[in-house]
Amino acid sequence: MRTSNIEHRTLNAERRTLSCCVLRVACCVLLAALPLRAAESTNAPAPAERVLEQAELTTLLTQTLQQEYVKDRGELELKLTQPWKDKKISDAPITVKITEMPTMGVVPSFIVRFELRNADGTIGTWQLPVQAHVWREAWVAHSMLKRGDSLADADITRERRDMLLMHEPLAELPDNRSTLEIAEPLGINAPLLARSV
Repeated sequence: MRTSNIEHRTLNAERRTLSCCVLRVACCVLLAALPLRAAESTNAPAPAERVLEQAELTTLLTQTLQQEYVKDRGELELKLTQPWKDKKISDAPITVKITEMPTMGVVPSFIVRFELRNADGTIGTWQLPVQAHVWREAWVAHSMLKRGDSLADADITRERRDMLLMHEPLAELPDNRSTLEIAEPLGINAPLLARSV
């Protein structure tokens, strides 16, 4: 009987020892995993990137210059005269801020200085040489027009012309032109200026 009690106590002690060992191993495994999970949470994925190509940059510059400088004078067409080296940027919406322009604004050929920005701030500053056209429809003579000719019978049509090459305001004609006449001689393909009518 006494031997049986001793064996029982020994068995219980072994069970407690085994339970403690299992608990210790489990704790060690959990503690070892904690730093790994913390490291995983700090290694957030890098923001997505994309390439800003010349075509997209030209469009962004054109839209900004149209809104801020050309406005309703016509439709701006812009061409970069120096190649743009494609740049990797974050895949977030970007805007253009014009930082330097000629004092006369958009002219046929000029250098534009600009910043590219996104929600995080300024991506960088660049300057590029560009050529520009500002297209608008104008009345153009298709045959020689003499002083005193009636505009009702004049051989004129609407054509797209570059406003940057015009140094005077164009003629704006009403639908009924029967009371208007040519005020000065005009050659073939000459645009009708305000002073020509």
